[in-house]
Amino acid sequence: MWKNPKVVLMATLTLLIIGILQITYENFVGQFFEAIVGVWIFLIIVCVVHFYFKFIGLKSDYAKLKK
Repeated sequence: MWKNPKVVLMATLTLLIIGILQITYENFVGQFFEAIVGVWIFLIIVCVVHFYFKFIGLKSDYAKLKK
């Protein structure tokens, strides 16, 4: 998944957009910590999805090997 530059680019852009929107929409100093937490939550979700697809990929490779 991470070998595909489009996926990496999309994830990076999404992270940047979420960060910028949270920082500009809310009070910069008061809500800055909240924005960081939001970015971390997004990063964790991306990692979970990445490992989930990696696991599916491994399962399909294993199925091919069994044949």
